Amino acid sequence: MLHGWMQVVGTTDVAVRALSGVLSLASLPLVWLIGRRIGGVPLAWIATGALAMSPFALRYATENRMYSLVGLLVLAGWLLVDDLWRRTSAWRVVVPGAGVWGPAADPLLVAVPARGTRPGGGGAMAAHIGG
Repeated sequence: MLHGWMQVVGTTDVAVRALSGVLSLASLPLVWLIGRRIGGVPLAWIATGALAMSPFALRYATENRMYSLVGLLVLAGWLLVDDLWRRTSAWRVVVPGAGVWGPAADPLLVAVPARGTRPGGGGAMAAHIGG
């Protein structure tokens, strides 16, 4: 990802670090959506403001590291899990953001049928797919 970014914007220090800034800015609307889903519009603005003023978020937005990307992927993963959880009735599908334990992303898929979907009252079943 960084290699492609550098081919487009250049290889100066500012140009390379700008990728983290762009990814951090892309996180703000996702935090707003999460806040709105949890507590409405007032919480959405509070959560967005908290992230925008967070010393950690500001620091990670200026580093040439994967921290901003991980944050963006975690927020997108939360929205995906929440969306799947709200929409699916027969199967509850949870796709947590993996790769938190290291820089490489390790996709993990856990499928849990909703209670009562199988004869006998249902139950929990999980499948691990990925590295």
